[in-house]
Amino acid sequence: MIKGICKNCSAEFSYKAGKKTECPSCGRTYPVKKKAAKFDIMTGEETKQGLSEKEIREALEKGTLLETDMAATVYTPWTEIKNLFPSKKAAVKESKAYIAGYVLFIFSLLINIILICIIHLQQEKIEILTR
Repeated sequence: MIKGICKNCSAEFSYKAGKKTECPSCGRTYPVKKKAAKFDIMTGEETKQGLSEKEIREALEKGTLLETDMAATVYTPWTEIKNLFPSKKAAVKESKAYIAGYVLFIFSLLINIILICIIHLQQEKIEILTR
């Protein structure tokens, strides 16, 4: 679910990407399925109109726009940019984190097995010495 803000009444609501949605407050419909060529961007200070997807991606890379800034088209309510343009870097980081977690798990498992063997050997030595 994506959080959006209605352009008419500024009511906050959730909607699914790719489905027609309606503002629960004022009833304005948004045909979210359609893809627009131009976007309006609302930052903290100003509103920029008529930006293309390429310009927005470049601005995100340069740092002139934040992922938490709001974007809208004719077909969508105001939505955070990170919800409209999912980052490819985030998917790579998640997969690397998954691999690193798996490697750490296997490493800790091996260390635990080695420690159990050492404890067992120490216990055997103690039994031999106490006889």
